[in-house]
Amino acid sequence: MMRNTHIAIGVASAVAITNPSNIPECLVAIMGGAIGSVIGDIDIMDGDYKNDDFFQKFIGIKIAGMILFLDFLLQAGICEYIINRDRTLVIIGGIAFCILCIVGIRSAHRTFTHSLLGLFLFSAALSFLYPPVVISFAIGFVSHIVLDLLNKKKVRILYPSKYKTCLGLCYANKKLNTILMYIGTISSVLLVLKCLLSYYKII
Repeated sequence: MMRNTHIAIGVASAVAITNPSNIPECLVAIMGGAIGSVIGDIDIMDGDYKNDDFFQKFIGIKIAGMILFLDFLLQAGICEYIINRDRTLVIIGGIAFCILCIVGIRSAHRTFTHSLLGLFLFSAALSFLYPPVVISFAIGFVSHIVLDLLNKKKVRILYPSKYKTCLGLCYANKKLNTILMYIGTISSVLLVLKCLLSYYKII
C-alpha cells in the first residue's frame, strides 16, 4: 500500500484500540500510530514507488514534529515527560532508535522493517525513550505489515528467516489502496472527534 493509506489506517487503528480519553492520550495515539505505520517503508529504495520514496524517509520526522508542536501549544505533557525522564534511558532509546532506522534504510524492501523482529526492536527502543507511545506505535507498525500482506509482493515477516508470504489480493497502488485510504481517513477523523467531544463532555 502507499504512504497515505498506511498513515490513515495506522492512526485509525491506534486510536480505535487505545481508545484515548483525553487530549494528551489522543496526541500520543496519533503520533505513535502514524510513525509506526510509515517507518516500515524507510527501506524503500530508488525505483520502488518513486513518488513515495523521498517522503517515506522523512514523513515520520514531520509527523512527530507536528505532534510535538501541538503538545507545546496545548501543554499536553509529551515533551515534559521526556525532559523529566532519566537522561540515560532517553539517550539509550534515542541512539537505539536511530541505529535501527539506519539498519532499516540499508535493508532490502519488506525484510527487517516488515518483520516481527523489527516490531520488537523498534518498540523496545521506544520503551526507553518514551514508554507511553509504544502501544500505539506497535499498532501502527502491525497495521503496515498487515496491509502489505494483502499485496502481491511477498513480505519476510519472520526475518532473518528466508520465509516470505503474502495474500496476493491486490497491487500496492490500485483501487483497494484508494478505498482503504478513504476508510482509514474517515475513521481517523471520526475517532479523534469522538475523543475530543467526550473529553469536553459534549457527548
